[in-house]
Amino acid sequence: MLTYAAVIWWPRARYITVSKQHTHVQWLACLYITEAMRTTPTAAMELLVGLVPLPTIIQQEVMMAYYRLRATSQWIAGGREHAKISQKMAQLIPLSRARCDSRVPKYYFDKYFTVQIPSREQWIT
Repeated sequence: MLTYAAVIWWPRARYITVSKQHTHVQWLACLYITEAMRTTPTAAMELLVGLVPLPTIIQQEVMMAYYRLRATSQWIAGGREHAKISQKMAQLIPLSRARCDSRVPKYYFDKYFTVQIPSREQWIT
């Protein structure tokens, strides 16, 4: 739930205040899972539990959403701040700029068949 629509708001995640809020949420989750003391460092609890830091998860979700939208030709590059993910992806993962094989599904709603249900007498014969 924390990463819902992250492709739109991910630039704000780099702000210090938002980063502190993410760290606090992660700390609370680790605290409830481990039942550790409140003074236990967040990084130590994350290692014990095996949780990935929340900013890393957000960035991963954003990159996957961008790649999925670009592969299906639904990504519209604009001048907005959130659209800069394409530049960041090109720097971090150059292979993400390569063309990919994908096909947009095409649905056929016309019926080219008929259904015939025979009567009981016809089944016997």
